[in-house]
Amino acid sequence: MHRDRTTRTQSAGAGNRQKPDVTSGIALTSKFQEWLGLGISYVLGTFGATLWLIRLLLTFPRDLTGLFKVKERKLTPAILSRSEWGEHSYIQLLNGMRLHYVISGPTTKPDGEESGLMVMLHGFPDFWFSWRNQIPFFNKDYRVVAVDMRGYGDSAKPIRLSVYHTSHLVEDVQLLIEGLGYKSCILVAHDWGGLVAWAFATLRPQMVDKLVVLNCPHPRAFWHFMKHGPKQWLKSWYIFVLQLPYIPELLLRAKDLSFLSRVFRRPGKELMSEEDLRGSARILSARQLLPKYTSKRPSWHRYSLGTRKMPNTHYVWNCRCGDLTGDCADVHRVCEWSL
Repeated sequence: MHRDRTTRTQSAGAGNRQKPDVTSGIALTSKFQEWLGLGISYVLGTFGATLWLIRLLLTFPRDLTGLFKVKERKLTPAILSRSEWGEHSYIQLLNGMRLHYVISGPTTKPDGEESGLMVMLHGFPDFWFSWRNQIPFFNKDYRVVAVDMRGYGDSAKPIRLSVYHTSHLVEDVQLLIEGLGYKSCILVAHDWGGLVAWAFATLRPQMVDKLVVLNCPHPRAFWHFMKHGPKQWLKSWYIFVLQLPYIPELLLRAKDLSFLSRVFRRPGKELMSEEDLRGSARILSARQLLPKYTSKRPSWHRYSLGTRKMPNTHYVWNCRCGDLTGDCADVHRVCEWSL
């Protein structure tokens, strides 16, 4: 009897022991995955940057003194100031960020109603000027605002990496719309600006009358195909390079911003005129640091979970895009909602 009583007492004591904290274990695992992903990103980025540098050295004369030199461009090309683009202006957001934008179009319709607002978000490494062909078309019916996002063009360029997190970029768009006196807008975005647009439409759907995304897959689709095969990883090599500190700035400035000609003035694919190129070079030559958008994967995954109601969305895809696989355009198959 005494022995049984002791056994029961020990069992009761064991039952009162504190259970292991599962939450802390999950947090440690998540932290490990974050650091592991960062390490892999830096390794891939360093490898890509090395290949990029080797290519530069092979195509540059033996005298390397001017390899990373950029000409000083004090005069602003006239093409950036054409009246057809609109009026250049600045806005001081409530979060302290100062953004530059170009605004045009009627404030009211012929019937006296207020014109709808159309906000355009550019890609990388562009600025408001990338919408020069679309502005004259849409400003007949809408109040069009082509903005330089933080870190680009003539907008403020914070140095700290953390200020380029997706949440801050979403806040910029919200405060811009409200600062202009509107409650919602038609949001048009391209490339990396599309990432901000997807997040904004998911987190602030009431502020988006219509979403138009050009050549930027939904984050859920992008991560899906990054996980399930090396094809998209290989096409996204430059993203890893651009996450490195300081090195991308040097590589993009090499040979007096020669990458602009390689990207936009390739034989048979001249996307810019010489005048357009001079305008872009003027803005890019003044930039000291590249904005590095930071968006930890758990954050994007949280944005795309559930069956949230998305605004009316139009998705435009360039089938000849060399940076993304065509599968990334298949949003319906990957996302939990239909567009």
